[in-house]
Amino acid sequence: NALGDDTYEALAEAATDIIGRKISAGELRGEPPSNAKVPLQHYVGAGDEVHIFDGDMAFDYVEAPPGFSKAAAAIVRGDSMRPTFDQGDVLFFRIIEKAPKDPPMRPVIVKIKDGPLLVKKLLPGTRRGRYHLLSINPLTPALTDQPVESIARIGWIKPAET
Repeated sequence: NALGDDTYEALAEAATDIIGRKISAGELRGEPPSNAKVPLQHYVGAGDEVHIFDGDMAFDYVEAPPGFSKAAAAIVRGDSMRPTFDQGDVLFFRIIEKAPKDPPMRPVIVKIKDGPLLVKKLLPGTRRGRYHLLSINPLTPALTDQPVESIARIGWIKPAET
C-alpha cells in the first residue's frame, strides 16, 4: 500500500525541519535528484596564487549535491591542503560570515582583507582580527598574522574528476 502525495509532502516538510536541509517528497520516494546547478564563482588557493573575480558572475556551473541547491561553489587550486583537498576539488558552501573569535577546527575558505581566497585551517593570531593560516601539507609554510575579512564553512566536497 503506497503513501499518497500529501503524505510524502508532509513527511518531507517534517524531515526538512528535523534534518536542517530541504528534503523533497521526490527524495523520500527515491526519485533521482533534479540536477540543480550551483554557480562556480571562485577559485580558492591551496598554494597557488588566486585572482578574485569581480562581481557575482559565475564562470561555470556544477551539479549541486543533496541539500546544496542554494549554495555556491569554488574550485581548489594548488596542493598545500593535500591530502584533504586536491587541485580541482569543488568546495560547496552556503554562508559567508565575518571571521569568528573562536576559529572552527576544520579547514574553511578564507578571504584575506584586500587579498586572495584561500582554503586553510585557522588559528588565532598575535593580534585581534589576525589569524595564522595553516596548510595540511607539511611542505607549505604557515601564513602568520593575516587580516582575515571573512570565512565560509565548507559543507560538501566534490572530488576532482580524474
